[in-house]
Amino acid sequence: MSDLGELSYFLGIEFVSTSKWIFMHQKKYAEHILKRFNMMECNSVITPTETGIKLQIDGDEKEVDPTMYKQIVGSLRYLCNTRPNIAYCVGLISRFMEKPKTPHFLAAKRILRYVKGTLDVGILYPYSKKNYLVIVIQIGVVIRMIGKSLLGMFSNLEQHQSFGAQRSRM
Repeated sequence: MSDLGELSYFLGIEFVSTSKWIFMHQKKYAEHILKRFNMMECNSVITPTETGIKLQIDGDEKEVDPTMYKQIVGSLRYLCNTRPNIAYCVGLISRFMEKPKTPHFLAAKRILRYVKGTLDVGILYPYSKKNYLVIVIQIGVVIRMIGKSLLGMFSNLEQHQSFGAQRSRM
């Protein structure tokens, strides 16, 4: 057995780490699924689902290709590993994989449009055993906060209890 060094990419999940933090994201994977389903040129949305959406199993809407729908849902389910903010919506559309209809497909496409607008989102885990704070951050915001160095952001966050405290200083 040999040491392969520090983990940086594994099963579609990318890792950036320092002595205090691990940042997990799936930007490459998100771009891959957007390309796969021809959504790279779509307009992004700010929420993964419409407010108060009601999806039904039975209805007179047109059925869509179940294979394509299952592929989209499966890809989004894997993306939930670093995006807990889409887990509810993906779970909602997962209920209709047997006979997907047009509204279910449109809901899945909306989640893809949300992913398009949030490609840089990931999770920041601190190493500290005292602090169990998990922070969902956007890479682009981090870069704007600290300028050129992602590592500088990690050392700045050590001084604050939450990302909100750091963000409010911008």
